[in-house]
Amino acid sequence: MQTPESSLEALTKRVVMLEVQNRRLKKTGVALLILATAVIAMGQAPTKKVIAANEFVLQDPTGKTRARLTMEMKDRPALTFLDDRAVPTSSLAGGDEPFLFLNRSGTNETVQLGANKNFYGIGIYDKEIRAGLSVQKGIPGLELYDEAGHPRATIAAPKVGASLSLSSPDEKAISNLWVDSYEPGSGMSISGPAGNFRLALGESIGGPSILIEDNEGYSSILGRTDLLTTTTGRKERTPAASLVLFGKDKKLLWSAP
Repeated sequence: MQTPESSLEALTKRVVMLEVQNRRLKKTGVALLILATAVIAMGQAPTKKVIAANEFVLQDPTGKTRARLTMEMKDRPALTFLDDRAVPTSSLAGGDEPFLFLNRSGTNETVQLGANKNFYGIGIYDKEIRAGLSVQKGIPGLELYDEAGHPRATIAAPKVGASLSLSSPDEKAISNLWVDSYEPGSGMSISGPAGNFRLALGESIGGPSILIEDNEGYSSILGRTDLLTTTTGRKERTPAASLVLFGKDKKLLWSAP
C-alpha cells in the first residue's frame, strides 16, 4: 500500500514527463508548420503573366481620362497623356516612324521630335513653327521662323562647305553667305528693293569681284569678269584691278583698264 508521500512523488514525476513530451510536440509542430509554409510559398512563386487588350485607359479619381495606350495604326503604338480638359499634353508613338510630342498645357507652345524616311529632327512651335533642327538627305540644318511661320534664317552644312541665309518677312530682302556650297568657292549675295550686291571669291566663280546692280539693270563690276572683245569676238577675263560698267541691256558702257 502506497503512502500519501509516494503517491505525490509519482504524480510529480508524471507531470514532469508530460511537460517534456508537450515541449517536444510543440517544437515538432513548429518545424512542420515552417516546412509547410515554405512549400506553399514555393508553389506560389510569381510567374510571368501577359495581359492583352486593344486599349488601356488611366482615369483620375473624378473619372476623367488622363492617359491612354492605344494602337493608332497597324504598326504604331502610342502613349498619350491628357490634362483635365482632355487636351493632349504629351504623346509618344512607336513604329517605323517614331514621334514625340510635348505641349505646355493651355498654350500653343509645343515641341515635336520625330524620325521618318525624309528627315529626322526637332521642331519648336507656337501657333506656327518657330525653329527647326533637322538632317535631310544627309545635310544638317537649322531654320528660324517669325511669328507668321515665314523663314528668317537658315544655316546648312552639306558635305562640302556651309551656308547662311537671312531674309525679310516678305522675302524682298535676302542675304546669303556661302563657302563651297551653293557655288564653288565662297562669296556673299545681298538682294533688296533697290538692287543686288554680290561678292565672289574663288577662281571657279570668276572672283575676286564685286557686283553692284540696280533694279533698272545697270551694273558695275570691280575685279575679275569675262568680257567679249569687239576685236577678236572672244571672251577675255579682266584682272582684279579692273572696273567695268554695263547698261540696262548688259552691253558694255565703259571699262578700265
